[in-house]
Amino acid sequence: MSRWNYRIVQITDMDLSGVGYSYVIARVYYNDKGEPVAYTAGVNAYGETLEELGTDWNAMADAFNNPTLGEEDFAVPTDAEMKEYGVEE
Repeated sequence: MSRWNYRIVQITDMDLSGVGYSYVIARVYYNDKGEPVAYTAGVNAYGETLEELGTDWNAMADAFNNPTLGEEDFAVPTDAEMKEYGVEE
């Protein structure tokens, strides 16, 4: 994967009352064309120093300055990308 950043992702929640939505700040990964292809939800700000922690927290807060992504916005990775990502069939 060429790069990642923090983004807000709308995810679908299904329960007994029907379909609903919730939002997460996720680490979103992009292919070489700049298309989002994967995300890791449940991330926390991290740093080995307070300065690094603040930098990561600011990067997470910057997610609010970008459009929200939906699950439908993620491109299906090619076989070559899957291999690059370490995903085996």
